Amino acid sequence: MNDGGGCPFLNLGWCPGGRAEEGGLAGAALIANPRDADEPAVDLRVQAGVPAVETASRVGVPAGRTVAVPFYLPLPEGATGRHRLPLLLRAFARGHAAALDASCHVWLVRGVAWAEAPGRPPAEISPLSGPEVALGETSGDWIGLEEGAWAGPQDLSARFRLAWTPQNLILSAVVRDDVHVQGQQPEDMWRSDSLQLAFDYRGGAWRAVAAGRPARWLEIGLALHGDGRAMGFRWFPKRGPLDGVSFSLSRHGEETQYLVSVPAHALGAGTLLRGDVIGFAALVNDDDGHGREGWLALDDGIGFSKDPRKYGLLALD
Repeated sequence: MNDGGGCPFLNLGWCPGGRAEEGGLAGAALIANPRDADEPAVDLRVQAGVPAVETASRVGVPAGRTVAVPFYLPLPEGATGRHRLPLLLRAFARGHAAALDASCHVWLVRGVAWAEAPGRPPAEISPLSGPEVALGETSGDWIGLEEGAWAGPQDLSARFRLAWTPQNLILSAVVRDDVHVQGQQPEDMWRSDSLQLAFDYRGGAWRAVAAGRPARWLEIGLALHGDGRAMGFRWFPKRGPLDGVSFSLSRHGEETQYLVSVPAHALGAGTLLRGDVIGFAALVNDDDGHGREGWLALDDGIGFSKDPRKYGLLALD
């Protein structure tokens, strides 16, 4: 949750829900009262989505409690692929105002009729033919640990595609990297060229963190070792080998191809359904021979801090 943004006795946050009947997303504004006295009248205004929809409501917030107020987050008509949706929350009480800019990325992921043989990664990336998301076309995607470490798209860039079946969430990434370096053990692959992925099924970890409860999400890594081995590792919820997740890695010229199929049960789902919303972030690490120089980030919540509230959203379409 963010601070009150000018209101000393209210904290504002939000969490995503699933797809709404109107076609956009459901969400909930979270108004927390950390004081030991009730706040009987809080006026909430939410401006959300494209086209923007503004709603207003009045709620009471008991002492030491958090109140969730539902709202609707519309998507652009006929939208496909990934979009940044504006979201502004404002709360007013006793002459004070709290504000939170919670604009977020939403990626509409299409379902595919693709039967994967158990335990075998698909052989080609071609089945994932939906909208592509590119990273590294501008410096805004790059998080550098050293000044001047990123020399442009030819140094490091990436293209992502996603799809889903009831049994699997499927991701392909093609990373252009002029120098491939990876000699780490699986648990330390993030120190060199690698791909990190994080998933929060139906925003369960997001809500838990916002409420101060223990949270559970999935964070995994993939890397092609210098000796040709395809490595996988799981950091959350339990550190260890990437059992049950199919993946295939290869390098051709200056491009490394990643293909991974994450089963629904690894995400915490029995079956994936149209309308499910999953928190998602991806990070492409770069090492040109002198250690980790930085990374390309597809939303936050992995690199500097582990925080599922910073993820973008996947909406299964």
